Amino acid sequence: MTILKPHRVAAALVEGCETTIEDFRRKIIADEINMTDRLVASISNSLNGKHIGGIVWKARTLRNGPGVAAEERRHGADVLGTLEVDTPEYKVRKGFLLQSKIIEPGHPLSLGEWQRFQQQCEKMLQRTNEAFGMIVSRKKGVRFIPAQTLVAIRSDQVFEAGSRTLHGFFRSHVKCEIGDRKLNQPTIEILDDMVQARTIKDGRILAIKATQD
Repeated sequence: MTILKPHRVAAALVEGCETTIEDFRRKIIADEINMTDRLVASISNSLNGKHIGGIVWKARTLRNGPGVAAEERRHGADVLGTLEVDTPEYKVRKGFLLQSKIIEPGHPLSLGEWQRFQQQCEKMLQRTNEAFGMIVSRKKGVRFIPAQTLVAIRSDQVFEAGSRTLHGFFRSHVKCEIGDRKLNQPTIEILDDMVQARTIKDGRILAIKATQD
């Protein structure tokens, strides 16, 4: 079986995101929307065409048309990430949902803003358990916390909760520790279908695909 190299993939991704994270720390990037867009673009550029462990990794970002804000409110997420590995020996397609939030240690969100964030997490969890908050901090960097944790804690407890770094999150994703196989396409319609069956149309979609080199 072709052995994937999750550590090397994650390391390449982190290296590609260093400039974006540094721009955020220096306040060149000021808000969540711009940070999320830049980070997703950095992930795409970091993995596009990488030859790691005999696998060609490709990433692309897609943007939806108008009405992004209304769709985000409806689904709770601002990123749908998908991973596809397609080799003769190993095949998997899976994805996750993210909602990003800028929070700094010692500066918790207002009660109203935190409750809105928790409501977004609840909506993501109605679609999948593979839902996460991407907490962005100039002091602490980028951390990923399960949405199931975020709906149960206070804003001032965010940095006490269990989390993964950018490297740790994507290493686990490649190792198949993170991901919902129902989110198996980088398309918005798949989430609409999931909701109709039991509406994410979203502005930012990250798709990662691996094929045999």
